[in-house]
Amino acid sequence: LRQYALGLLSHDICSAWPCAQLRLYGSLATGLCSPASDIDVALVHAPPVSAPQLLLALHALLQGRPHVAGAQLLPNAEVPILKLSLLVPAADAQLALVDVDISVCCAGATPDEHYNHQGLAAVGPVRAALRELPALRSLTICLKHYLAALGLNQTYTGGLCAHAVLLLVRAYLQDLAIKRIRAEAHEAALRGSAARPSVQEADPDLGAALLGLLNHYADFDFARTQVCWADAADWA
Repeated sequence: LRQYALGLLSHDICSAWPCAQLRLYGSLATGLCSPASDIDVALVHAPPVSAPQLLLALHALLQGRPHVAGAQLLPNAEVPILKLSLLVPAADAQLALVDVDISVCCAGATPDEHYNHQGLAAVGPVRAALRELPALRSLTICLKHYLAALGLNQTYTGGLCAHAVLLLVRAYLQDLAIKRIRAEAHEAALRGSAARPSVQEADPDLGAALLGLLNHYADFDFARTQVCWADAADWA
């Protein structure tokens, strides 16, 4: 269904802008998606105007298309987005809704209009983090599902985006790994042998990790401490 929806959308866009392309990012690109996840795509090689202007033109282009069931333009968001609901054929001749969020990666007509799309750049580092920390995928998907059930997963309504959830989980798991490495090094020193530190834990206890994660951030001072991606220290 998602591939079919992307095909419809690509056809509509290329009919107006032949050089334009849609590039996948977000949970579908990193393997952190659930069956209810929407599709995050970035529009590249489009006309050289600002992101809000381009999304406004795209919104006008898609208006009236039979497969576009809904469209919501958020031009003033920190990351301008066009949210679409597309009708695609499903089983038994039924129609299914597929949600697509379109953002823009373009060089504007002026330097002030240049928009650097960090979602595309984040795909590689996120995949690397998922390989390094086995519990990261399961805990992130679990928290994403929980926030979605509470209606707290949309940033423009005051919720927490999926990438923020990933950063919080990764920082917590890195902190656990650092503590484990230090404990192993201490035990090795007591035995008089050399420690072999490794960030990766072969069989993490996901239940304990989830409870520890929730307890950790329940007492976390977000007013004085921020979570960052830096490899050397996740707490800045």
